[in-house]
Amino acid sequence: MNSRDNSYLSDFFKYIPDIFINKDTCMEAAYHKLENIRYIPTALQNTELYLKCIKKYTDAHKLFDGISGEKEHFISNLLDAIPDKIQTEKLFLGLIELKLVELSVIITAAHNHNINTDDLLRSAFDESLIKIYELPNHLHSYEIYKKGIEEGDSDFTHYLSQYVKKNKNKMDAKIRQEIQALFTLAVKNGERLQDIPEEFRNEEISVICILNKLKKAQFYHEWLYEIQFIPDSVKNSESFWLSLISHPGGFYCFKYMPDDLKVRHSIREALKNNCISSAIKNIRVLDDANLDETLKKDIIDAVKDYVKTERQKPIILMLYYPEDGVTYTDMLLSHMEKKCDADIVLISPEDGENHPLLSDPDFMRSVDGIILPGGPNVPNNPHDLRKRFETFLLDESVKNNTPVLGICRGHQLIGEYFGGTIKDVPYHNNHPIMIQVKAKDSEMRKLLEKKYNKWQQEENTQKKDELQKIPTNVMRYHSHCNHRQGLFFLQPRDKNNIKIVGRATDGTIEAMEINNHIITYQHHHEFYQNRIKPEGKLAKALLKTFTNKVQNNYNDKNKPLVTAKT
Repeated sequence: MNSRDNSYLSDFFKYIPDIFINKDTCMEAAYHKLENIRYIPTALQNTELYLKCIKKYTDAHKLFDGISGEKEHFISNLLDAIPDKIQTEKLFLGLIELKLVELSVIITAAHNHNINTDDLLRSAFDESLIKIYELPNHLHSYEIYKKGIEEGDSDFTHYLSQYVKKNKNKMDAKIRQEIQALFTLAVKNGERLQDIPEEFRNEEISVICILNKLKKAQFYHEWLYEIQFIPDSVKNSESFWLSLISHPGGFYCFKYMPDDLKVRHSIREALKNNCISSAIKNIRVLDDANLDETLKKDIIDAVKDYVKTERQKPIILMLYYPEDGVTYTDMLLSHMEKKCDADIVLISPEDGENHPLLSDPDFMRSVDGIILPGGPNVPNNPHDLRKRFETFLLDESVKNNTPVLGICRGHQLIGEYFGGTIKDVPYHNNHPIMIQVKAKDSEMRKLLEKKYNKWQQEENTQKKDELQKIPTNVMRYHSHCNHRQGLFFLQPRDKNNIKIVGRATDGTIEAMEINNHIITYQHHHEFYQNRIKPEGKLAKALLKTFTNKVQNNYNDKNKPLVTAKT
């Protein structure tokens, strides 16, 4: 029978012989009157046809007008019209998919027809017919959430957050661990940090979130927005920031790193790169960084341990005080950095003897050399900031036999320290002077003799003119002076340990060797550091006497222990 539009079909459908009924006829009859599904022939009865008939009817008719209980009544009548053999989980899944009524109505009906509602809900969820929040709590599982989050459904994260809020005090350790893992997965899949409950925003989640933003953002504003949602306990963690700044785009992050962590990171990086000078410089700002005292001690101890056990080259402390002018000091520093394989640590009188490292006896014993460069006139006031600091360094040098190089002001101050007197002299204004070296047993004289003998054999007039040996057996060379004061010993001195090895032609003391580990020059060898002429070569050789002492001091401290053979 061909089911053309026939207004009488719905009324006579139940009287039509089965042989003339097909699927289309059933759907047409159901379109006019849903009750006709009761008369679908046994041979055609299957779940798909019943659901198609129901859909065709419900698509064409307004089912409910808001009367209480009408939906339950509709479902009850509908199920009465369907044979028991068809009333399986599959049918109810179809009804859920059609969304005719609320899920609860269908679940109640399924329960009344002896359908396992837990299995039904699980199947409905697996087929994406219902949302996670429509699934009863007792059916929630880690696997369900994991799958939903992996598929990028933000409903799972949202509902999980709601679950945490409602059950905050009811979750055991295992549940918390699983929820933490789920939130971590959600952030990996692009979930925002602000959508994660704060108690679960741990360091791992925070790092993942920020790195995701850094990878995607053309500008850093996007990740910077997320920073505000990171708990303080995480933001104050060094490992959190290290994870960020180690990322290729993480250089943006260093600017926002807490000051105390910046200091710690800079110091550790310096130690990692065997740059103890940089580490010590950064220690100066520990106080400014409002660092916890315990943490400050840990950092300082780390530097001490490095100096004691891991450093690869000598340490030289060099006084550097821009307030007094550093023109010549910069020349000397440039020379030392080029010619001396050492960590040159610039220290200021403002650091003072209470500096966390300088006040530590173990650290000062590890220092291999000290440089006291030129500067303004040495004041008479023993409480002068710079003079007091220089005196402290000399005390440490004498105590530990640390090599010292004193130049200009440094030369005068060292002489005064060992009993000399500083007096005003005619101004030596940036001009070369003749230095005369008499002391035959001095290191300086031996070096000059060696140079003299070598240069005399060369066909180089300039070299021969630069270094001379006059008939009175005095070595002479030129150097550069710039000072208004001179050093004199008005009282007897210990000539065996305080050797005056060089004087100007006017009698001013120009060079000393003290206690076999202190070298001083009134003149400025560093002035010639970039010259290739003989005066430059000679100046570098004379400065090398200090660096050799430094290297020997370092080698002596780091000699391997020799085990006696048994």
